[in-house]
Amino acid sequence: METRKNLCAMLPVALHTRVRQEQEKAGMTLGEYVEAMITEYYDWKDGKIMTGEMRTLAAQIPAELFDRLDRYLKERGIKKKDFLVDIITRALEAAEAAEPVTDASPQDELEEQPEADET
Repeated sequence: METRKNLCAMLPVALHTRVRQEQEKAGMTLGEYVEAMITEYYDWKDGKIMTGEMRTLAAQIPAELFDRLDRYLKERGIKKKDFLVDIITRALEAAEAAEPVTDASPQDELEEQPEADET
């Protein structure tokens, strides 16, 4: 089991009351609830939790490509998020500069392509 340490803090009565009410609603002990709140705060601060301006993009890729990317980024001290945002931004800028803007959706463009001969 992980080593634990006590943390005490004096709070204004109104905040203490609110914390205890939320903790009871969550069905957690006070220690569990405070630990969850502090963990969530640091996850948010470190950018691990989505805010209104952020969205998560996920894709499965072959393990070999993932390992290659991981090695590349570690060797250069680059974070995956920073790398992906940079390459997506550059690819979109290049694509937008090369293509005229149309009202067609990507699905419309797929439907307009002739079907491949299956024979």
